[in-house]
Amino acid sequence: MFSLKPEILFNSIRDGAVDRTSNPTRYPDDFFRSLTPIFLIRHPALVIPSYYKQQRDTLHLEASDECLTAFTTQRFTRLVFDVFRAKAGSDEPPLVIDAKDLVHETMLTMEKLCERLGLDPNGVQYNWSPVPPDQWPNMPMSELGMLFFTDLWGSGRVYGSGEKAMEDTLDLDHETKKWSDEFGEDTAKHLRRLVDEDMPHYEYMKQFKITAF
Repeated sequence: MFSLKPEILFNSIRDGAVDRTSNPTRYPDDFFRSLTPIFLIRHPALVIPSYYKQQRDTLHLEASDECLTAFTTQRFTRLVFDVFRAKAGSDEPPLVIDAKDLVHETMLTMEKLCERLGLDPNGVQYNWSPVPPDQWPNMPMSELGMLFFTDLWGSGRVYGSGEKAMEDTLDLDHETKKWSDEFGEDTAKHLRRLVDEDMPHYEYMKQFKITAF
């Protein structure tokens, strides 16, 4: 989101009327065209309410705020993907990974990704030592930043491999009821609207994802 040109960002949120063939970012064209992007997607019902829950107090967010859409939508991912796809022409589309596969089929997904990139899969590290709190980087960190990094620093592997994916049994009506119980009915309605609006972007990107099988 932060790399997009401001006019592209706001037009994309408000009416979707943006050019899907030219560089939409702040990066110079030559640099932009030199990139090999990897697009990470996730089911909106697992992204939007989670972000709202974690950041509502820190960022003083309301579910109806336009900035919540800006922080959580995958329409920007789709926009940049479409630009790279147009550039690729008849070649293979840009790389897309679904977070579900990355978490629950980690090794198979990474092996497929390495194959597409021409990398040695034996160089991928799947386990590591958690960083003790007293060794966390000593740098200015907002509460917002700490929420993102503490789980990463405290991890030792990708958690979820071998477990049943939440996406496989996700019921949006049931999830909406849970949001209503936790945040109130009005907030739940706004969250459901954002999820419904973002689903077409997720489903569009999903058709291009790397498959492990």
